[in-house]
Amino acid sequence: MSKLISGQTLRDRLLDRVSRPPAVPSDAWVQVLAAPGNRELLGLIAQHQPKSISELSELAGRAQPNVSRSLTALIQASLVEVTSQGRASVPTLTALGREKARDFGLLEHVAEPAMVASDHVIGPDAPHLSISFAGRATDNSDVSPGDLVLTLPPRADHEPIVAKQSGDINGIVLRILDHWWRILYRRDAPYRIGEFSAVHAPSTRQVSLAIRSVGDRVEHVVRWADDVSSRQEQFLQIVSLDAFKQNLLDDVLRPAVSEMRSRGRYDRPIQSKLARLEDTLSYEQDSVFARTAGSLGESPYNLTSEWAQKVRDLISEVPDEESRLDFCSAVLKDGIDEAEAWTRSEITKQGDRNAMPELRVLSEELRETPAESRARAYQRGISMAKKLRKHLKLTPETGIANTVKLAAMFGAGGFETSPAAPCALRAFQSQTRNAPTIVVEKETAADTKFILARAIGDFLVFRSKTSCVANLYTDRQAVGRAFAAEFIAPAESVVRMIEEDDQSVERVAEHYGAPAHVIQHQYGNNFRRFIEA
Repeated sequence: MSKLISGQTLRDRLLDRVSRPPAVPSDAWVQVLAAPGNRELLGLIAQHQPKSISELSELAGRAQPNVSRSLTALIQASLVEVTSQGRASVPTLTALGREKARDFGLLEHVAEPAMVASDHVIGPDAPHLSISFAGRATDNSDVSPGDLVLTLPPRADHEPIVAKQSGDINGIVLRILDHWWRILYRRDAPYRIGEFSAVHAPSTRQVSLAIRSVGDRVEHVVRWADDVSSRQEQFLQIVSLDAFKQNLLDDVLRPAVSEMRSRGRYDRPIQSKLARLEDTLSYEQDSVFARTAGSLGESPYNLTSEWAQKVRDLISEVPDEESRLDFCSAVLKDGIDEAEAWTRSEITKQGDRNAMPELRVLSEELRETPAESRARAYQRGISMAKKLRKHLKLTPETGIANTVKLAAMFGAGGFETSPAAPCALRAFQSQTRNAPTIVVEKETAADTKFILARAIGDFLVFRSKTSCVANLYTDRQAVGRAFAAEFIAPAESVVRMIEEDDQSVERVAEHYGAPAHVIQHQYGNNFRRFIEA
């Protein structure tokens, strides 16, 4: 029998596996992604969106039968799906696959779209929202027929896409005004703008857009379906938060109000709500209040007196805004009372044992340079971890035994963990007698140590009076994750132990006392760089 497998045969076999996948446990991805070759393939699909299995094989530098084995494992773990597009078989990530690609840092090497200029003008490489009107309404109603227009810039695999959401512009704009602060400031919570019908894009019919705030940037989460192959795709494009705000104000909200005025319609809800928004934006104190309410998922204009006071208290208790917005986004309005009770109780209970006075000294000695503070989030975390390990004279192979030892390095005497934190919180940092005090929920030994390291990294980089560690994917949380990974298990040593010493991911994780997914992340993100060096 020939050792070569034709592309058609491979295609048929893969499509057959997709159509009749075996039953697998919901956590099958854990074992599948423990294999470096499988992770590499997942990363290649995430980063390059190959148009065929042959193209994927070329990207991987592996024979098709070899790729087929890895691809089959990814398919069976519900991380990848393969669809037929003409004569080609196209591998794409499932929702779970994209989630795990992000968790493992396999998307870190994707070149992000250029950030827009500091004057916040939306450039040609950014998605753009605008409105158009379908003639002039003749009655006295507030209905303004027209389109919300989404313009997507060209990418490697498609021409520019122009898509329209037809309806009542007045209603569309009112919805944006009512949810303005939640859209922009509730972190890591995509807000669905809606479905658009594409024009000027022959093979694409439906496009959906969601907006996800991650800090001072906004991700446009775009999905579209190809009517020829029924293939669904998703990609992210990023602009600055200020640029996105200006786009909505200048090209959506204000033109809608101008249209209403041109029809002689005054003192309408759309006008009063825009005026109220612009008034809030003109006063920083009011804007801080509104941003905090929005991060809780609420409108600042509909709060009771009790909740308005709660928001003011949050601003006082968590003065660093980025930390406050992450904290509020992690617990939301329904969880804020439980979260505040947990943080107060645990800081009071563990304050003396968990205080780490050395962190304040180190935060001054290792202060970021201006250039370091302008780097991407994960780069800031890695840079601080390397500086700290060098300052502490830790060799790359040196591990940190456990959570208590880690805390003791920074002055804690007898560190204690806490019961499970509410909502998406994992840890909280406050002050005890002017020393940073960190409380961490108790998990596995490796996970608890990693969470504590995230909180330590956050303090060293940002030096905030209060901050949180949360299950969010925001820029602030990315700094802590990157710091913790590099400080606990330096990438250079992880790659060397796996590649040169032929140790398994599990063995390396045991050596460093780190979660296996952290070792996988360090290896997957860095092995090519160290091998090629």
